[in-house]
Amino acid sequence: MRKLFLYSLITIFTILGFSSCLTKPDFPKQPAISFNSVFFRPQDATRLDSISIGINFKDGDGDIGLTTADTSGKFAPRNPDGSRNEFHFNFYHKILKRNKFSGEYEVLNAILDQGRVPPLLERAQPGPIEGQLFYYFNYDFVNALDINGNTINLRRDSVKFEVFIYDRALNKSNTIRTSAIYVNP
Repeated sequence: MRKLFLYSLITIFTILGFSSCLTKPDFPKQPAISFNSVFFRPQDATRLDSISIGINFKDGDGDIGLTTADTSGKFAPRNPDGSRNEFHFNFYHKILKRNKFSGEYEVLNAILDQGRVPPLLERAQPGPIEGQLFYYFNYDFVNALDINGNTINLRRDSVKFEVFIYDRALNKSNTIRTSAIYVNP
């Protein structure tokens, strides 16, 4: 599976207690996410299928996001022992496919897909934030991989995504599932 184009678009509603009339919300420092939306745009001759996953988020200290410079130390691609560093990325999703016999959604691949969401607060004082985050990526549903690494075609299948994020302090959010999308022929 190859991602040719990956970016994120973020809409943020930052909550700051600048006024004595406003009380800062008391969110935990661990990010909390909930499902917002999922959209599918089928491929054509010039591009792969496009997916947009929207999540709502809350974070007590507003430290969600990685910069392009965050590539060393705790955000390096590899750990000192050479193993993959799970904190190099901060947005993870896996694909679940509907079993046509049981109707249950089952994990399609064992390896999580990942990406990087940029910082949600720039030059602001750390504090509680909440808002919506929309993550866009391209995916090849015709040449997807199953749990054994075999290529399968997901056209005419129903799929969901499981999503979680990390903040800069390496706190992991809860895991959510999107609603189902039907991968059109």
